[in-house]
Amino acid sequence: MPALQQFKHMVTPRKDTLLMLVNFGAVGIAATMTYFILAVGLQSTMFPNPTIASITAYGFAAVLSYFGHQFLTFRSGQSHRVGMPRFVVTTGFGLLLVWLIPKLFNEYWHLAPVIAYGFISVAIPILNFFVLRFWVFSSSQ
Repeated sequence: MPALQQFKHMVTPRKDTLLMLVNFGAVGIAATMTYFILAVGLQSTMFPNPTIASITAYGFAAVLSYFGHQFLTFRSGQSHRVGMPRFVVTTGFGLLLVWLIPKLFNEYWHLAPVIAYGFISVAIPILNFFVLRFWVFSSSQ
């Protein structure tokens, strides 16, 4: 019987883990919507180059993402002196992706920019959860 209880504990998500995932989703959706709306809007108004529109939109979404995840998702007491540089590195990697993906999709594969934006809108949040959870806002420094 104890083995069964131990197994049940291992496979049953804890309430705080579920809350973290819900909050991550909410912050992520807000940041992703910010990115997508700004990328499309900027590309159609100020920056016809899809790569420039994508990078600019990503920068705005990153600010929303940092504060949302710092205070809501991971409820990290970690100082900005530790979390912010890690987030900047993570965001820098994300910027590399948001530069590279539209370039590949648009310039090499001749796909519509909106397809690249959609791909980014799915891939970045998945990658970010793991990096933010286990490095940027990790409880161990």
